[in-house]
Amino acid sequence: MSARILSSSVVVFLLVLLASAVSAQSPQPTTPMLQGGYSEAVAFEGKATIQTRQGPKAVQIVLKKLRINAGGRTARVPLPEKGFVIFQHRAGALEMMIGQTRREPLEGEWLTVTLPETVILKTADDSVLIDSIIFVE
Repeated sequence: MSARILSSSVVVFLLVLLASAVSAQSPQPTTPMLQGGYSEAVAFEGKATIQTRQGPKAVQIVLKKLRINAGGRTARVPLPEKGFVIFQHRAGALEMMIGQTRREPLEGEWLTVTLPETVILKTADDSVLIDSIIFVE
């Protein structure tokens, strides 16, 4: 399991990559998915080609808005088997289980998780908002 705070240069690189993918793809409608007190909505889904040391690589990029209603709810985040995901904790008191590691990220904190990994989100009295950027190889 690899969870760490991203440096600002990595975040800028990923945002530039995302901007190029957005310009190449038409926007998709946002469709919320409800499961108990958990919902997610896809804000963007598209493909981009990036240059790596081994040559060009095609990746799928998915931006999701996640919400967990208040009341001690727990939600397992569905994630692909390959790639990585970047989470940004937007609001609310949150406890994250990333594999066997328990974290309580601060609002605004960025976390990256190498897949495959199990991510479980838990709220207490607050509703929780999280943004996720999923990169699938």
